[in-house]
Amino acid sequence: MKKLLGIVVLGLLWCNVGYAKCIKGDCANGWGTYKDSNGNIYEGMNKNNKENGQGTHTYASSGRIDSGIWKNGYLIKPEYNLTFQNKITDKLIKIPLYVYILDIDEGDFQTTTTHQSVKDDLKITNIIWSQAAIFWDLKKISYIKANVEEFSESKKWIKENCVEPTTSKHRCVIENWQHLQKIYEKLINRKKNVNKRVVNVYYIPHMLHSVTGTTYKPWSIRAYIIIGQRGTFWKHKVDQYTSAKTLTHELGHVLGIAHLKGNNKLMRSNGGTNENIIETRTAKSARNYYMKKLKKKFK
Repeated sequence: MKKLLGIVVLGLLWCNVGYAKCIKGDCANGWGTYKDSNGNIYEGMNKNNKENGQGTHTYASSGRIDSGIWKNGYLIKPEYNLTFQNKITDKLIKIPLYVYILDIDEGDFQTTTTHQSVKDDLKITNIIWSQAAIFWDLKKISYIKANVEEFSESKKWIKENCVEPTTSKHRCVIENWQHLQKIYEKLINRKKNVNKRVVNVYYIPHMLHSVTGTTYKPWSIRAYIIIGQRGTFWKHKVDQYTSAKTLTHELGHVLGIAHLKGNNKLMRSNGGTNENIIETRTAKSARNYYMKKLKKKFK
């Protein structure tokens, strides 16, 4: 018996799907195949009862396949495998992406994002979106200077008009979203730092209200994303896994996907960034939205 590891990504992937039984070969120190109680299968090299070397995880519920080089149960060099049991198409959609990193040093609001951390986020994002045969094609990463004019006043306004995330209503999002949007747009100099032929993503040190990321003007060809590298104003310690999954979730909004009800869904509201599954109908909807609304924009 051994404990399987499945997708938790920290520039890597791992999992925790229960106990597995070796059904072929050497699952302790060699090439072997084992299957857990959920029907998930790993086939590949093992060392000390962990995945080490070339191997492939196949997940029964989603049909997703994670393949590549593993080390101590972690997928350290993933292969972008677009083969799924429930794959909807063999035709890959590539969507161009620009990333802007806000350059700022204002107290605890300091730039921590690097070119490499952005690339690591996109690596994870593309593994997950490969379930829909969609690839986010990073074209450019650049640092942009922050507009700190009235920044202190803006933070004060947010403190006075936003509620803590433990309460049921987020006034910043529901009642005052237009003013909040103007604060972010001014901070990132959006009018100056934008490319109309790509999806624009802005990394800031952390979000100023109670989310880890947001998409403005969703369901529009002008949609853009803001990501808090270290989470929100109330929680500054967010790992690579969370920032990458936040990006993955927000890109779903760019593709016209609203929040979905139920567990184990990437686009689930209030916790969707902890999930990895893109259902077939969601994948089809995202692809259809791209073909009808976004394709012309990126030509």
